[in-house]
Amino acid sequence: ENIEMIAVNEYGCESKIPLNITADFARPTIDFTGDQIIACNDTSTMITAVSNTNNPEIMWDQIGQNISQLETINIIDPGKYTVIITNPTNGCSDSKSIDISKQPNPESIDYDIAQPLCFGENGALTWNEVIGGTSPYTAHINTNAIAQNVMISLNSGSYLMQVVDINGCTLAAEINIDTLSDFKVNAGRDTVINLSESYQINASSDLPWSSVTEINWSPATSLSCVDCPNPIASPEESTEYSIIIKDKNDCIRTDKVWVRVKNNKGYVVPNIIHPGSTSGNGIFTIYPEFASILSIKFLRIYNRWGNIVFVAFDIPAGDPQYGWDGTFAPDLSLLVRWK
Repeated sequence: ENIEMIAVNEYGCESKIPLNITADFARPTIDFTGDQIIACNDTSTMITAVSNTNNPEIMWDQIGQNISQLETINIIDPGKYTVIITNPTNGCSDSKSIDISKQPNPESIDYDIAQPLCFGENGALTWNEVIGGTSPYTAHINTNAIAQNVMISLNSGSYLMQVVDINGCTLAAEINIDTLSDFKVNAGRDTVINLSESYQINASSDLPWSSVTEINWSPATSLSCVDCPNPIASPEESTEYSIIIKDKNDCIRTDKVWVRVKNNKGYVVPNIIHPGSTSGNGIFTIYPEFASILSIKFLRIYNRWGNIVFVAFDIPAGDPQYGWDGTFAPDLSLLVRWK
């Protein structure tokens, strides 16, 4: 607006000066530079308030509290921030707000582990999903990529599982696959026995027998038991016995032992007896060696003239009570025993 200023002195003299009055009510402009999202791998973000005003007066506000008077501030916590800028020339001010958010980080990894049950077996891992962060995700075991919902085999040991979302945000978990101890069974030493003899097998194991859930010997032929660690074997021919044991996880260990049988045969026949003797040599019969004779089909005793003095049928071998006591009966029917 154009006006004229008039000055009059004490003598009534006037002086006029034209004046041009202008009004300045312009508010400062406000803009922001910087990342409005705190990256998942960062702890803060730098935000700068930009204005067209020279040397502005700046005040940053959060939840009613003045936090800075600088153009650039380092923001740690997500939330709403307001900047107030004042033009020092005309005193006009304006404000503008900015919302700062935090990039979501993966929070947890959902996975399944199948631990090995027996020594020498592998464990298994299945990656199911990731909770938190921003999909899609990639996952690695150590440096090897793994697919979602696909079971992979892992040897015993420790592994680092890491997932990365589309923003590069990461989360790691330690995976441990159990290392199991081995156990063995020893069926005992091979042995040789004579026919009709017995042998006690002495099996042993790294596991206490109380921790063994199942014992099985095969073949079961001529064994006193098939579910005990120390059966008595009485085979009639050479036999290889196998033992199988199981632990609580049904892990199996096996071993074998040979029981070889010597088929020695023979018998002993007294060449003299003393009838009525109490020293044990008063009876005549046939005594087997190595249990090679079970029974005597018939036993006939003749005198020097060829006459029968004793006959016995189907008597146990080596049992004196069924033999001849040295007596003679004239009645032949009295000579026949144990028909």
